[in-house]
Amino acid sequence: MDYLDKLDKAQLAYLENIGQAAQDLNMRAFLVGGAVRDLILGHSCKDLDVAIEGDVTKVAQGFAHAMEGELVLHKSFGTATVTLKSGYTIDFAMTRVEKYKKPGAMPTVSSGDIYADLARRDITINAMAIIVSPQGFGELIDEFNGLEDLQSKTVKVLHEKTFDDDPTRLFRVVRYSERLGFTIDEWTLNLMTKAVEGECLTTVSTSRIQRELEYIGEENKKEKMLNRLNEIMGEDPVFSTIYKGVK
Repeated sequence: MDYLDKLDKAQLAYLENIGQAAQDLNMRAFLVGGAVRDLILGHSCKDLDVAIEGDVTKVAQGFAHAMEGELVLHKSFGTATVTLKSGYTIDFAMTRVEKYKKPGAMPTVSSGDIYADLARRDITINAMAIIVSPQGFGELIDEFNGLEDLQSKTVKVLHEKTFDDDPTRLFRVVRYSERLGFTIDEWTLNLMTKAVEGECLTTVSTSRIQRELEYIGEENKKEKMLNRLNEIMGEDPVFSTIYKGVK
């Protein structure tokens, strides 16, 4: 199946150019994140996020030069942004591994391959990639059965420690399930309940929780999302206090 056929001609040309730039440097490039999910669902795609196995700076520089675009590097994060003459922007990031020293801590980041990069993500339907390098162009990488979960309209996390590592994923699970009209699978829901009972939100900062609630506030289905969160969070003191403050 051609998962890229919902892209417009310009977007497709950008990805082909990026893929060639990566291959010329003996690297690989991938379309990742929500764009992959949305394209599989048959939706158009506004934003392109590209992951590079290797030196993201060199690939982004090569693409910016070829397209006469403006390059902004964020070396400490291993990311880059290229703004084209049309104003369209493409975000680049290195494929990476994330390790958590303790529950709720910000991760330690190091370079890794595409499989490690997908394994660090929140839910299976966001943990797929499409190869955009010439060799394998358009091929789907799906190590966590995200395609199957898309087809069954299910939101599922990748592993049982996901909410220990990052409790803010509780908010993202609810946000995506309500946005897409999907069901949270039973195993994931049980993990969410255990995480709340274990007072997982006490391990993250108030600002991170507020940020997740602000993201929900920008959604069309924010009322449904907040109602669902209230069901799951119950009387969690951290959530209740912050929720009342931003409502």
